[in-house]
Amino acid sequence: MISIIYFTSYGEKIAYRLKDYFNEVCLYNKSTYRDNLKEIFKNSRAVIFISSTGIAVRLVAKFLKSKYEDPAVIVIDDGANFVISLLSGHIGGANELCKNVANILKATPVITTSTDIHNIDSVDVFAKKKGMVIENKESLKLISSAMIEEEKIDLIKDVEVEYDYINKCKDADIALYITYKMVKDKRPHLILRPKVLNVGIGLKRGISIDTLYDVLNTAFIKNDLSINSIKQIASFELKKEEEALWGLKERLKVPLIFFTKDEINRIDCERDDFVYKSVGVNAVSEPCARLLGGRLIVKKFKKDGITISVCLEE
Repeated sequence: MISIIYFTSYGEKIAYRLKDYFNEVCLYNKSTYRDNLKEIFKNSRAVIFISSTGIAVRLVAKFLKSKYEDPAVIVIDDGANFVISLLSGHIGGANELCKNVANILKATPVITTSTDIHNIDSVDVFAKKKGMVIENKESLKLISSAMIEEEKIDLIKDVEVEYDYINKCKDADIALYITYKMVKDKRPHLILRPKVLNVGIGLKRGISIDTLYDVLNTAFIKNDLSINSIKQIASFELKKEEEALWGLKERLKVPLIFFTKDEINRIDCERDDFVYKSVGVNAVSEPCARLLGGRLIVKKFKKDGITISVCLEE
């Protein structure tokens, strides 16, 4: 949802012009915004003020959390001359929204983030577009500053992605990783996690979410993989009632897929006699991982009544 707050009759005309261009727009005037401001900031993906920048700053200040949580905030003067990206320019999408709104209003976009000014492909914007996780967010500023200053950076990629840096150097003092593997680097570094790992899970009845998560984590550590690169998880349809699987889905924030007996048995894999006698399929974790897609990189990891298989999308 985009919320637009205006204070004058001039602002009202601009607000209604913008409403025609965007889906799910809520309009607030000087009489209606005040009692709703907390909910506006909490529930909006973007907040547009048609006002002075000072008014916008004072109104949003107490609601700010972090660049990873705050909505995009832009400001438009009520003459529709300038559109200013005020808050969450990259991850929140304010810079992109600023350009779009400026184009609609035939106004001048005002963007002050340094990477944009110097035409640098910002790491956080790249990660957002590609659906990657920024693992150690505290290092984002380090890498961004180095790029702005044209310093050398060691760029390490384990997946095929279109991202490059003109001053990359293996001997650099800092590093940028785009990888699904564990990173052991004593240099200051930033890690981007591509969502490329598909996980098949077999488990006994009644396994707890904590046990399942611990086994999954152990399997990944032993195989030099990062949980943050999991794209989706899957199991046999007879396991739909297992609360641990649904709990894992929520904890990882990834899709959970269930495959039928026929789908699983179409996958050629080694038969587990116990599993076959119990539920009529040759195996669960491996075929489920392969059905999700990719190359099998962890055939089977077994512990505490749980079996984990992992495929890599390439």
